[in-house]
Amino acid sequence: MLVTPPHRTFLFLVALGVALVCVSPIHAADQNLTNYYYRLDESKAPVYSRTHKHLAHANPKAPKGGYLRFPLLEKVPTLHPFPLDGEDPISTVAIDLVTDSLMRSPKDDPLVQYGLVAESVATPKDISWVLFTIRRDAKWHDGTNITARDVVFSFTLLKERGSSYGYRYSDYYQDVLRAEAIADNVIKFYFTKPHVKELPWIVGEMPLFSEHFWKSRAQTTKLLSPSDFGGVSGPYRIAQFDRASHASITLERVEEYWGKNHFLNRGRYNFTQITLKFYDTMKDSLEDFRMQGHDFRNETITHNWITLSTSPEARVGMVSLEELPSSKSEGMQGYIFNLHNPILQDKTLREAIILAFDFEFLNATVFHGKYKRTQSFFSNSIEFDTSHPPSREEQNLLKSLPEPIPKELLSFVYKAPRTDGSGDNTRNLMDAARLLNRSKYSYREGQLYTPDNQPIRLEILIRAGRGLDYPTLIFAQNLERLGIMADISALPLGEFTAKKATRSFDLAAIVIGQSASPGVEQRELWGSRYAYAKEDGRKNPIGINDKNVDALIERVATAQSRTELRTAVKALDRTLLWGNYVVPHWHSGTERIAYWNKFNHVPSRCRCGNDLFSWWEDSEKLQALDRWRQMRINDYK
Repeated sequence: MLVTPPHRTFLFLVALGVALVCVSPIHAADQNLTNYYYRLDESKAPVYSRTHKHLAHANPKAPKGGYLRFPLLEKVPTLHPFPLDGEDPISTVAIDLVTDSLMRSPKDDPLVQYGLVAESVATPKDISWVLFTIRRDAKWHDGTNITARDVVFSFTLLKERGSSYGYRYSDYYQDVLRAEAIADNVIKFYFTKPHVKELPWIVGEMPLFSEHFWKSRAQTTKLLSPSDFGGVSGPYRIAQFDRASHASITLERVEEYWGKNHFLNRGRYNFTQITLKFYDTMKDSLEDFRMQGHDFRNETITHNWITLSTSPEARVGMVSLEELPSSKSEGMQGYIFNLHNPILQDKTLREAIILAFDFEFLNATVFHGKYKRTQSFFSNSIEFDTSHPPSREEQNLLKSLPEPIPKELLSFVYKAPRTDGSGDNTRNLMDAARLLNRSKYSYREGQLYTPDNQPIRLEILIRAGRGLDYPTLIFAQNLERLGIMADISALPLGEFTAKKATRSFDLAAIVIGQSASPGVEQRELWGSRYAYAKEDGRKNPIGINDKNVDALIERVATAQSRTELRTAVKALDRTLLWGNYVVPHWHSGTERIAYWNKFNHVPSRCRCGNDLFSWWEDSEKLQALDRWRQMRINDYK
């Protein structure tokens, strides 16, 4: 399942359910296989039935109107979903708001998809294909019907040219054999492997594009004018694209949107205008927020959160802050090792470097105790928790791997090194020195040398303005005590991305996001197929080349049940942790949001995160905010 980095950002998920199931005559005999939803976990019933009128966190009486502005820490994109020249495609956030898909999944039911453009979904028992019946009232913005031919076109074009959050659809859909228009409103996808639960899901979430509109335009290099962007069917359309300082994309709500009365949409998409503003650093974004340059932010830097919570605007209630408990997987944030550097292929050296990182000191002095140490590539996930010894099923899976495994892996539970938080990391550094000494490393005049007498000097790559400068400086100072000289490169987004893409670093601070249902995307994260892709470090950025990891990835990607998936994900997690491929950072287990107090929303009753697009603008709060703003202007004068 594709996901947004934790990073990061919002998951813009929606869900649909109402409507009588319409079964194509072609498969009328398979009615027991046809439904209004598709689920990944057969043990759990869908949250929503056909009789639900709206999502639990949506207000069907919410007023329409107003505007929302929020930040994205992304490179300014083109306005093209299929760029030809290596440019980044249009922001995935914008795509989520202007396009529809056959199926969608709501935040409070993340393992179930409900029909959106699709009225029904059908699969045989072996899941060798999936068939969708398209709603007759589903229409493009120009009023023409969405057809099965459009879905085939979208699939073909995305597989050839599309990408999302760095993932190429060509890899994502490699187990989807072909798409076929069975009838004008019936589309069938055939799969290369049977019994794989995820395959109907990944084609169901595919963004849809009009063949009539995009057949010729897809061949153009760039789209710079909003009028050039059409052939979509979502709740918003692109109204403006500004490439100036703090570039932005402005979206306008489509009044005649065909899906506005579906239950997943009722009470959602309330803002008349949404503006996505692009920033290079968190500092720029925070400063603009405090100047009311945008209205809402997810805050991931503790210092910024403390600054906001003690600000004059927060003290008088003009800025609201909420910490929402979350059980969503937060993936892995940390300094990844670049195994293309021969020195870093030594696991012992990597283990010694990990011992130099003092999380407890940082948490006590910088993070105000708000973080937990990350000890999993699927951190914060209850379902994929590996804090206990492997189950018998996991052990059997590990024993079946193509290469021999160390027997310790059969009982392995990863425990990140700990300190007392005083800032004195001597004990762990002594352990690191003993490891290095046993492996024939040598220390002379403050410099560590490899067994073949190479001095060790490493570059640590970080994004500028992301709150990592001081933690990385402390880390580098501890490395220096081991005799490892470390140069810190704090780069803006464009330069950081370029160096990462060409693997021109030794360690790099990144976030590797995970979804609620790991699947085929694991191939691009760790698969040896991409280990030597020198010019595309977005795939397998560590450079892992391990047959056992490859085998576990395939078990994850082709899991035939939720139980099988859990076993495979946990075994993959333990194997990756055993490899010491990352210096793990931290995660919070919460979603921190700050916003100017002009909004209203239904409080979420699940630990599933915030659905910003179910919010609405409150006229009374807006008037109070305007009065306060005017008072500040008068005081300044």
